[in-house]
Amino acid sequence: MQKVSWNDKDLFTKNPELVKEAQRILKKCGGLPLAIDVIGGFLANRPKTLEEWRKLNENISAELEINPELGMIRTVLEKSYDGLPYHLKSCFLYLAIFPEDQTISRRRLVRRWAAEGYSTETRGKSAIEIADDYFMELQNRSMILPSQQSVDGRKSIDSCRVHDLIRDIAISKSMEENLVFGLEEGCGSSTHGTFRHLAISSNWKGVESQSESIVDQSRLRSLTVFGNFRPFYISKSMRLLRVLDLQDIHDLQYHELDSIWKLFHLKYLSLRGCRGIDLLPHSLGNLMQLQVLDVRDTRVDALPKTITKLPKLQYIHAGWKPEYLTEENDSLTRCLAGGIKMLTGLRKLGVTGINRKNSSAFREAICSLSRLESLSVRPAGTQGLLGCLDGISPPPQNLQSLKLHGNLETLPEWIKDLPRLVKLKLLWMRLLEHDAAIEFLGKLPKVEILVLSGSSFKGVDELDFKSLQGGIAFQSLRVLSLCCVVEIGIKSVKFEEGTMPKLERLHFTGWHLDNKFVISGLELLPSINEVKLDVSFTLDWARIWAAPDPDTHDKIQEEEEQEERRKKGELKKKIQEQLAGNENEPIVTVD
Repeated sequence: MQKVSWNDKDLFTKNPELVKEAQRILKKCGGLPLAIDVIGGFLANRPKTLEEWRKLNENISAELEINPELGMIRTVLEKSYDGLPYHLKSCFLYLAIFPEDQTISRRRLVRRWAAEGYSTETRGKSAIEIADDYFMELQNRSMILPSQQSVDGRKSIDSCRVHDLIRDIAISKSMEENLVFGLEEGCGSSTHGTFRHLAISSNWKGVESQSESIVDQSRLRSLTVFGNFRPFYISKSMRLLRVLDLQDIHDLQYHELDSIWKLFHLKYLSLRGCRGIDLLPHSLGNLMQLQVLDVRDTRVDALPKTITKLPKLQYIHAGWKPEYLTEENDSLTRCLAGGIKMLTGLRKLGVTGINRKNSSAFREAICSLSRLESLSVRPAGTQGLLGCLDGISPPPQNLQSLKLHGNLETLPEWIKDLPRLVKLKLLWMRLLEHDAAIEFLGKLPKVEILVLSGSSFKGVDELDFKSLQGGIAFQSLRVLSLCCVVEIGIKSVKFEEGTMPKLERLHFTGWHLDNKFVISGLELLPSINEVKLDVSFTLDWARIWAAPDPDTHDKIQEEEEQEERRKKGELKKKIQEQLAGNENEPIVTVD
């Protein structure tokens, strides 16, 4: 069968007006070989005109349904949907909530599924963990596309996208099931249904009476708003609402939240990215079913004390990326102090502002959080975490992720007593006994991801990962990230035999490198398949700024930058030489 070749230079040279439309068609195909192949065959028998190709772009969803030549694509995709087990069908149809081309956070999706009741705790796994398994099942079946990969995260994929053609299936099936309704431009008031999920698009400009006539709000289980917010979007009729997602609505104001605190069945509340929100009221304590509260990237600098009355609260997200709030705006420690221990269902906690004065209450609280899976701690003041973390006994036995940020001269002994710890971040520690610290870390049996900042080892020339006497060091480590190593004087990073047998990825950042810096022992890492270096070499700025005129200045700077590129090339070559005999053929990038 004759097909349009998407790489046919002749076709697009003769018809340059088709290039943009061809790019749009390929985007809609989103890498699906079947779609690319069938649509190419369809267009081969059509006039090569802008009007014809634009018509296909604008009506591709309808064409898939009525055109027999393209119907095969929809048939195959629908069979993929029909083949999903029941629990995955609900999760898949839920994707119809999100706009076209939206990058969907894995965490956001998984926690919403759990709040909706799509997954339940079973056989020692939480509802969130079960929902996360569902995410991976949909990815493995190619019903969602991986969008972003984490460098040092426990999850290989942070977010996903939905192929346009697959999204069309999700929308049509969810409409058939009265599951998801999208309120958007062009919605007629004649439409009426008892849908469970309502998504309000940024382009919908209707009025309150229209929204009430289109959707039976008393049956809604979730409301998601994209774009601008209007107070009537949340009504008293939404008594059964479980999920309210207002993420990234920048014009949302505090007084517009009044009706939220009466949604007594709410399990998931996201105000993430709502920059106009600076306060949460005491009536937050009315939401007794709340499991997830997300006020990250808002101006909220204090959580009300009534939050300790929420017995089912599992996840609190607060503060600003990439870290938490500044010590002047301590969101959790100042307001909750010892009250944290009341949140016995909490699974993830990030706190800032820990100091010697409040550390006793904090330690007592941590010992009470038996379900805690992730803990991040940042100090207040120049003392850092010195003397603040000793004596946490017993530590939370379910803790899987631990991030400590700030001056801490020795590592707390209780870290050894965390049987499920798989991810550990140590930033700006200023450890005194470097070899002892490396040995301590090497003995942690299950840690798979380790992130270390260079200042944690200030005062040492060589960072040496040594083998253990009578054992393997870092026996489970898969990802190692070394940040800002060179700035504090480390000139060498060395890996010895008998360390990190499972290490797959090494990520290294450093600025102002000189020619003396070396990484050695990479040939002793049998499982390595990726080495990524984000580095810069020191430029001779004295020479650059001594230039007598702008042209000479630009010329000298270009010479210095060219020399830096040469040094990066040499460093990459040295690393590749070390890895030349590795059968994994590791990828090496130096940026």
